[in-house]
Amino acid sequence: MKRISQFTVFALCCLLLIALAGAASAQSMDKMGEMDEMDKMGKMDKMMPAPDTCAMLPAGITVTTDTPGVNCQAVSGAGIGPIWLANAGAIAAVDVWGMMYLDAEVCFEDSGSITFMDATMSPRMQMDIEYAMRDDMTCANISRAGTVVLMPGMMMMDKMDDMDKMDDMDSMDKMDDMDSMDEMDDMKMDPTMMMDPMSLMIPLEGCELTAQYNLNFRAEPGGEKIGLVPGGSTKTAIARTPNWFKVEQDSVEGWISAHYIDGEGDCG
Repeated sequence: MKRISQFTVFALCCLLLIALAGAASAQSMDKMGEMDEMDKMGKMDKMMPAPDTCAMLPAGITVTTDTPGVNCQAVSGAGIGPIWLANAGAIAAVDVWGMMYLDAEVCFEDSGSITFMDATMSPRMQMDIEYAMRDDMTCANISRAGTVVLMPGMMMMDKMDDMDKMDDMDSMDKMDDMDSMDEMDDMKMDPTMMMDPMSLMIPLEGCELTAQYNLNFRAEPGGEKIGLVPGGSTKTAIARTPNWFKVEQDSVEGWISAHYIDGEGDCG
């Protein structure tokens, strides 16, 4: 009986060890399974698209795009860029970025005119882009990254005024300044062309301008013509307003359009 009892105890111990080993193996397999699931979930998280920031803009601004990886953020004040834009009465603005070249439509609920600060250029340069009213919103299409700015609607009124002036010039046969196609009159049909008040003037240092065409040289922003700045010539800007740069030519200070120049340096 004693031998049988010892053998039985030994057998029971072996069975117990086998059972414990099986339980430990099962737990290990379960843990490995959980780790595999976590790895799969991590990979799925990495594959999920980034949050659609263009869909989280504040009320009044809408950006729609099919370009992947595009992000949007509403900006104001200094976030718009040049201080003269804010001083000129910018109503709303949105940064659109992620791809250098993209395709997006930007709409604002308020009415007005739209200007664009091109982020593919350094420093950013203002570009006038086409815009239209659609479903009581002011909308424009952009093809590159940058800041889209809604400006006061008075600029559209200025455009209409310019068109009326052009009609008057036709009827009075006063088209002397537009005889040459090479001479680009800086009072063209441009929604941002205004006789800027001097209160909007800011001083500049380190800004070099190259005229893209022959430009009228004016006594004040949008004022009387006092000469001509040849196309391709480079001038140092002394100051600027939203639509004009103050330069010196032949020891005379005057103003040229900000819309037909290439700027280099800190040009506001």
